Amino acid sequence: HTHTHITHHTRQAIMRVYVCGDTGLTKQVAVEKKQVVATWGDAQKLEQGVLACTFLGDSEQQLLLGRRDGSLASCNTDTGVTTVWAEKYCSGYKGLFYRGGLLASCSEDGKAVFQRLADDASGLGDVVAEKTVSPHCARMVPGVAKANYFATGGKDCDLRVWDVENLAEPIFKAKNVKNDRLDLTVPVHVTAISFVPDSGDALLMVGSAHRFLRLYDTRVKPRPIYSVEYTEHPIMSMAATRDGKQVIVGDSVGTVSIADVATGRQVGRLKGFAGSCRSLQCHPTLPYVAACGLDRHLHVFDYTKRKSVAKVYLKQRLNCLAFAKEGEVKVDGSGSSASDAAAKDASAAAEEDNEKNDDELWASLEVAKDVAPSDASSTSKASSAKSSSAKTSSAKSSSSAKASSVRPADEDEASTKKKSRKSKA
Repeated sequence: HTHTHITHHTRQAIMRVYVCGDTGLTKQVAVEKKQVVATWGDAQKLEQGVLACTFLGDSEQQLLLGRRDGSLASCNTDTGVTTVWAEKYCSGYKGLFYRGGLLASCSEDGKAVFQRLADDASGLGDVVAEKTVSPHCARMVPGVAKANYFATGGKDCDLRVWDVENLAEPIFKAKNVKNDRLDLTVPVHVTAISFVPDSGDALLMVGSAHRFLRLYDTRVKPRPIYSVEYTEHPIMSMAATRDGKQVIVGDSVGTVSIADVATGRQVGRLKGFAGSCRSLQCHPTLPYVAACGLDRHLHVFDYTKRKSVAKVYLKQRLNCLAFAKEGEVKVDGSGSSASDAAAKDASAAAEEDNEKNDDELWASLEVAKDVAPSDASSTSKASSAKSSSAKTSSAKSSSSAKASSVRPADEDEASTKKKSRKSKA
């Protein structure tokens, strides 16, 4: 089944984020322009709301969409044409990703399906494996370093790490923390999982609906390295940074914060988000993280500077997103983007031009000759003499003015004394 897109514009070489809404629309957002450049989908229907999305391969020319009605669709990111691959493929879509030539999906009842694609990647192929990985699955995520690894977790089902090549038993099965001070079992409800980069998929961060943030090391022990009560509200989404030192955490009230992987403490916040944060994803090469949720906005943050890069209103409640790695913003070996390097080169060239213009301006001006020391001393003496004479004349004029102002008073006093003497005589 092929569906026509609503609006479409030619893809440009800019940073792009594909955001899927609760009514079935998929929108392509240009981060630099801070606007929607393409919108795809049929008439808005709640049953066609997209619950999960993922790119099909490194080319990012196809975006797979897992819908609420269980159907699986493929959207061409160049033309916007959407094709339904299966009507009843998965229920709930707690996980959807493509790794190692296999398409993996997980339903809300914990059934994971691994399936190959057709030879021309235009549809589904043979099913390779099926496994019930969790009785009440809430999250299924792929590994970072190993394509055949994936992790699952859910309500009353703690973290499990699996190998696609051997689904008989999980290669790691987490053990719950010890009972609380009342000797009651601590409830388990995994809602967010993230493999930590640069750890060989041995370290995993787990968020819980009971506000716990935990770090697991599959090489050490089944219990978590630490378990901290991170927030006051359930954790809904999580994404590890590309250096593996921090993890971005979003909760049910719109608090997006940065946690230190080593300690589990909050080291910063990304402000501007409101409503439940349903999806977080970091850019593969740049220090950016994209977030979406019930506030109907796409947020892109620079988590190193803790500042907002873009905020775009998308009208619908948002469930998931896919951060494209293509675009004109690339990273070179020094860790800075190519656009930044070009800007630095341009600014350096501009500075050189300014320096040349300044040199030409100074060369065009006449040279000011210095005054001889004798001339300078005579000039200073003359000026000091003039100033002293001016001071003397001003002092004389002021004294004469005072004298003239006093004389009439003295004369009046003398005349009154003479008159008084005559009257007495």
